[in-house]
Amino acid sequence: MHAGKVIRSIVLFLLVSFLCVDFVLSEENSSFADSLIIFGRSQFEQGRSTQALSPLLKAERIAKETNNLNQLKQIYTLLGLIYEDEGEFREASEYYKKLSSISEKIAQHKIEAGYDADNVIPLKEYYERLKVKRKNDLILFSIILLSLIITAIVFFIFQSRRKKHQIGSIIDNQTKDLEKKNVELKNEIQKRLREEEKFKTLFNTSTQSIFIHDIKTLQIVDVNDCACETYGCTREELLSMRIDDLSSSSMISPHSQQTKDFIKRMKEGEIINVEWEALRADGTLFWQDIHAKIDLIDGQERLLIFARNIDEKKKFQNELEKSKKLLQTIILNLPLACYACDIDGQIILQSQVSIDRWGNMIGKSFDDLPFDNFAVNNTLKQKWKMWWESAYNGQKINDEYSIQIDGVKKYFNTRIIPLKEKGYTIGILGMDIDITDLKKNEMKLMNLKDDLQDMVDDEVKKRKIQQELLVQKSKLESLGQLAAGIAHEINQPIGLISLGIDNINERMKSNQEISHEYLREKINKFFTYIERIRQIIDHIGTFSRDQKDITYDEIDVNTVVTEALSMIRTQCENQGINFNISLAEQLPFILGNKFKLEQVILNLLSNARDAIEQKFVNEVNEKKLISISTYPKDKNVIIKITDNGIGIPKKDIEHIFEPFYTTKEPDKGTGLGLSVSYGIIEEMKAEVDVESKPGIYTTFNLKFKALTK
Repeated sequence: MHAGKVIRSIVLFLLVSFLCVDFVLSEENSSFADSLIIFGRSQFEQGRSTQALSPLLKAERIAKETNNLNQLKQIYTLLGLIYEDEGEFREASEYYKKLSSISEKIAQHKIEAGYDADNVIPLKEYYERLKVKRKNDLILFSIILLSLIITAIVFFIFQSRRKKHQIGSIIDNQTKDLEKKNVELKNEIQKRLREEEKFKTLFNTSTQSIFIHDIKTLQIVDVNDCACETYGCTREELLSMRIDDLSSSSMISPHSQQTKDFIKRMKEGEIINVEWEALRADGTLFWQDIHAKIDLIDGQERLLIFARNIDEKKKFQNELEKSKKLLQTIILNLPLACYACDIDGQIILQSQVSIDRWGNMIGKSFDDLPFDNFAVNNTLKQKWKMWWESAYNGQKINDEYSIQIDGVKKYFNTRIIPLKEKGYTIGILGMDIDITDLKKNEMKLMNLKDDLQDMVDDEVKKRKIQQELLVQKSKLESLGQLAAGIAHEINQPIGLISLGIDNINERMKSNQEISHEYLREKINKFFTYIERIRQIIDHIGTFSRDQKDITYDEIDVNTVVTEALSMIRTQCENQGINFNISLAEQLPFILGNKFKLEQVILNLLSNARDAIEQKFVNEVNEKKLISISTYPKDKNVIIKITDNGIGIPKKDIEHIFEPFYTTKEPDKGTGLGLSVSYGIIEEMKAEVDVESKPGIYTTFNLKFKALTK
């Protein structure tokens, strides 16, 4: 009993002593932690964040041991700022979370925050005092420790047997639990590391640009490699930007109400999908398909944006839209009554001519067409319906019909073709061509050849009489009044008209199909040739007087040369004459009258042919050659025509452009060809020069001013 009381007294004494020491040590540690906090803060404020970490982490351990919430609050605040300043956002986020938790505890327990910095002992002085105190504490601690050892020996002697088994069991259980938790912790760490590595791999290998933004400032906090490549920026450059730094000025502002609405919808879980015009570092614009959402990343809400380049798709859409509008414009402005229907039989396009003639039929089907307005009988209505059905079945329709419009009977040629895609009919395209005038002119055309020939013969005889009277006075003074010898200038159009009429007659005799389009084309050409004859007759005075109004257009010189050559080439080749043609590509246009330029070239080619024939009349094996070339020179377009004919004597060159001046035999020419050509060249503000060596060659160089774009 006595021994038990002694033991209890010793134990009680030891407990009281231990508590005193613990209290003293606790107070001492708390002061030490305050000193460490002050030191760490000063290091951070001086910009030495790395040096501030060690004392603050040591202070954190002491504050945790003493459970000093105020100290922990200060420590977590400083550590969060330091890690954030160092760019370690994950660690900073962890300490801010701890700070939030500590602040809640302080509020719940109503602990007074802070401390008096003036009462905090400086760290160096604290260490000096601590050395002295530790010596004293060491003596006291040694006494207590000795007592504790004695008590422990006695205590363990009595208790060891009874508790040995119990303690061993507890230790085993604790060890197993710790080992199990350690394994689980390792597995969890490995799992998170794998997931983090997988995320980083997917993040950086994605073929889409990925941006992570601060949800409040819209500042970029992370990007993947694809974004850097797409925008032509380094990662560091992108991390200093916001959304508007990478966007076209036409896009919505980050501060706009629409942007705020987007963020609100994303916070509610919606994924926003928009097309966005983006801006590269080099200033070029391109389109991206944007998918944006708000998600938790490292414990914080972030704006996550996935951007896919759709620039080519956008360009294709724009081109498609332009093509569609262009098609609509073309159809609308066609000089024909034209319409198009979709697969359901509804009219979707209509030319202005068609609208003026039939009224606006957009959106109408066959049964809605205004047949009654044009006195269309049932027979024609059924025929028209059959045309549409046949076209939808893949057939091409080419037929005629007549109706009453404003009390006048009109004739039309209708053409309907199927519109196909991948072999399937997706609509039809129809045209109605007014051939009323063509019908009326068909009969006139039959008599046109004889009447035209008589008219030309009478005019030529009349001009010849005038020329014969005026030649005796003065060739130059009466050039505008004389027209002798122009028959050779108009034989070409007369011959073409004759050939065309003969061709039509032959087709009609053989019952060959003659389309209205073919007839219209021929008639238009006939009138062109008639107009050409009139211009040739009127043009006899070009050299000496102003001309009547003529039409000037852009002229493709190569086309005119080719057309002129086609009218005389066969005739020349039949005479054994070869051609050397060299036409420059992408030749600039010139301004003038296409027909008259063709007339000039024909005259020069005709003269070249005559010169060659005159030289080689008895020389069969000699090579007869006409060379024609076109090329740009300075700001001009040159037409060069050379023949290896008889040549022109030097004394005659200065006279060759005078009316009626000729070195040919009377039955070979009248001398009007070159004079007329010279007048045309002057009209077009062009120049002509002649080079010739008798018996060797003659070259005509025509120089025209090139049109600038």
